[in-house]
Amino acid sequence: MILAKDPEKQKLAWEFVKFVTGPEAQARIAETTGYMPTNKKAAALLAPFYSSNPNYRTAATQAEIAGPWYAYPGSNGVEIWRAQRNVIDLVQRGKLSPEDGLKRIATKTADLLK
Repeated sequence: MILAKDPEKQKLAWEFVKFVTGPEAQARIAETTGYMPTNKKAAALLAPFYSSNPNYRTAATQAEIAGPWYAYPGSNGVEIWRAQRNVIDLVQRGKLSPEDGLKRIATKTADLLK
């Protein structure tokens, strides 16, 4: 998002956005972080890197089967994720049974969706 009002700053910001979303920067980001590049043209630049580092290739090979990221409707999405995370934590640490955890997640989620 470019919020600058000054035309020169807008121009510079746009140049940066084009660079950072372009294949060269996306390839560098993928090599450094292991994240999947968001620019498909980066794949050609990454071919030698992926050959030497096959574990990094995994994310990139999943692009064709990736689906949309689900978000809860309304304004409580973050609160829902946090509430669910907290219950899952209790279940994982043996402080709550999976059955009780499921009931608690369902109740908290329904309450926050109202």
